[in-house]
Amino acid sequence: MAASKKEHSLLPRRLFTAQHSAALLPPALALFGLISLYGTGAPEFQASLTLTWLVTAYSLVSVFYFWTYRYTEYIAACSLIIFHILLFVYALTVVDFLDVSLGLWVPLMLSSFAYFGFKGFVQSAAVLLVAGFIGMLSEPAAQVIPVTLFIIFTSYLITRVMRRTEKEHATLARVRDEQDFEREQLLALINTLNDAVVATDAKGTIRLYNSSVLGLLDTNVALEGKDIDELLKLETETGESISIIAEANEAKRAFSRDDLLHVVAGNERINLAINITPIRPSFRSHVDGGFILTLRDITKRKSLEDERDEFISVVSHELRTPIAIAEGSLSNLIVLQDRGADAKVLAGSAGTAHEQIMYLSRMVNDLSTLSRAERGVGDTREDIDLNELLKNLYGKYEPEASAKNLHLNLDIKTRLPVVTQSRLYLEEMLQNFITNAIKYTQEGSVTISADVSAHGVECSVADTGIGISKSDQAKVFQKFYRSEDYRTRETSGTGLGLYVVHKLAAKMGVEIHVKSRLNHGSTFSFTLPLKDK
Repeated sequence: MAASKKEHSLLPRRLFTAQHSAALLPPALALFGLISLYGTGAPEFQASLTLTWLVTAYSLVSVFYFWTYRYTEYIAACSLIIFHILLFVYALTVVDFLDVSLGLWVPLMLSSFAYFGFKGFVQSAAVLLVAGFIGMLSEPAAQVIPVTLFIIFTSYLITRVMRRTEKEHATLARVRDEQDFEREQLLALINTLNDAVVATDAKGTIRLYNSSVLGLLDTNVALEGKDIDELLKLETETGESISIIAEANEAKRAFSRDDLLHVVAGNERINLAINITPIRPSFRSHVDGGFILTLRDITKRKSLEDERDEFISVVSHELRTPIAIAEGSLSNLIVLQDRGADAKVLAGSAGTAHEQIMYLSRMVNDLSTLSRAERGVGDTREDIDLNELLKNLYGKYEPEASAKNLHLNLDIKTRLPVVTQSRLYLEEMLQNFITNAIKYTQEGSVTISADVSAHGVECSVADTGIGISKSDQAKVFQKFYRSEDYRTRETSGTGLGLYVVHKLAAKMGVEIHVKSRLNHGSTFSFTLPLKDK
C-alpha cells in the first residue's frame, strides 16, 4: 500500500481522522470475536479462541500507539495490512461475513484512504471483494454481493467528501497563508515610514499600525482592537474635544487637518497633522470599509512658524521707527536746505538721519549673522590661536574705548592652547560682548581676559558700566529685548545682539554665564573646550 507523492501531501491533514479510525478498529474487532466465541453460538474451529486473544492483544498495542501519537507511515501501513488479514480471517472463520462487514470494513477502508489515498482505498476494497467471494461459499450470494457493493459505494462516497473537504481546507489554508504574507509585506512597508500609520474599521477599531504609532503615543502596549478615539485625545486650539472617526464618517472623503492637539500624559499637548483616507469596500464585500490615518508630530514646525511670525512682526515694528525718523530727518533736511537754513541746523538733521541709518545697518548685520547661524553657514570648525585672536580684537576696539576715555585691558595670564571652533561664531560673540561693554560703560575700564581652567579655556569680558538688574538678567538673551533702564534707552541698540550671541553659543556647544550688579558693571563669560589630542 505504498502512497504516491501527491497523496503524501494529504497525509498530515488526514492523520487525525486516520488515527481515530485505526485506533477504534482493533477494539471493535476484538469485541466482535469475543461475543462470537462466548455467545450463544459455539466456534467451528479451535483456532478461533487463539485468534481472538491475539486480536485483543494487538488491539491494546494499537490503542497505545494512538494515544502516544507515534503513528508513522510505516507503522500505519503495517497496521492496516495486519488489520486486513485479521478481519479477512475473522469474516471467514470466527463470525459470519455479513455480521462483521457493516461494522468494521467501512472504518478500515476509510483508514486506508486517509493514510494512503485512493490507491489504499482500492486495495482495501479489493480485499473486501475477495472476502465477499469466499463468503458466498457459506452465505447466499444474493445477500453478500449487495452488501459488499453497498459498503464499497458508501465508503467511496465518504472518501469523496473527505477529499473535497481536504481540498477546501487546503484552499482556505493557502488563502490564509497568502493573507498572512500580504499582511507581513504591508507591515514591513509601513514600518519603513517615519510617519505614524493606522488602519481602522468604520467604527474606529484599530486593525493595523506601524511602529511609529507606538513612538508617537509613547506606549509599548499592543493597539490592535483598541478604539482610535480612546488613544488619540484630540482637541482644537480652542480646547474643544473632537472624535476624528466621527469627522471622517461625516466627511466621507479624504481630508487633512493640522490644527489639532493631542493631549498626552501630564496634560502636555503636541500638535498633530492628520491625513485621513477612507477605504472603499467593493460592491461584493460584506465589510463596512474603514480609514487609513497618517499622523505626524508637527509641534516643532508649529513652534517655528509661530516664532517666525512673531519675529517678522517684531522686526517690522523695530524697522518702522528708525525708517520713519530717517525719512523725516532727510525730508526736513531738504526743506531746510531750500530755505537756506543755517549749516548747524542742516548738520543736526543729517546727523539724526545718519544715526538711524547706522542703527538700521547694525540691525541688518545682526539679522544677517542670525540667518547665517540658522542656515549653518560658518559652522566649519578650525584650529584657532586664541592669543592672536584676542590681540587682534584688542587692537580693533582700543581706539573706540579711548575715544570714550575708557581703559581697554587685555589680560592673558598664560600662553593659551589652540581650540577648535568656528572662527566666525567665536569672533562674533566676543565682538558683541566688547561693543556692549564699551557702549554701556561711561567711565572706568573694559577687560578682555582668558585663562586655562580644568574644563577648558575660560574667556570673559568685564566692564565697570551701568550693570544689569536681576530681573533683566533673565531676559537679556531674548530677541529685541532692551532694559527699561533710562541709561540703556539713552544709547541706540537693536536688542538683537545678545539674542544672536545666545544662538551662536548653542551652535558652538558652550554656555554663557552672566554676573552683574546695578552700577557695578557686568561680566559675560564662557568656556571653550580644549582641542582633542
